[in-house]
Amino acid sequence: MNAEYAFTVNLDPYKYSIFSENVDPKENPFFSELVNVIAARTKDKDNEVCKKVVEAYQTPEVEKVLNELYKGAYIPVWEGAQSKF
Repeated sequence: MNAEYAFTVNLDPYKYSIFSENVDPKENPFFSELVNVIAARTKDKDNEVCKKVVEAYQTPEVEKVLNELYKGAYIPVWEGAQSKF
């Protein structure tokens, strides 16, 4: 079960997991494959709506929610985020 489902039923994904990926990019060569991205078609790369979505997501407020609510299961890694790495 991934962390999203664990949190839905109030389970701590670290406490109840039998395996967790190492998310330290210095130690895990597959780190980039674990990152979620906001993607758009090439022709929409300059679309103002797409830019606003990214801008709204990549904020200190969202970073705080991810850190506090998910307790390290989801780590903000956008440029400027204060991740533990």
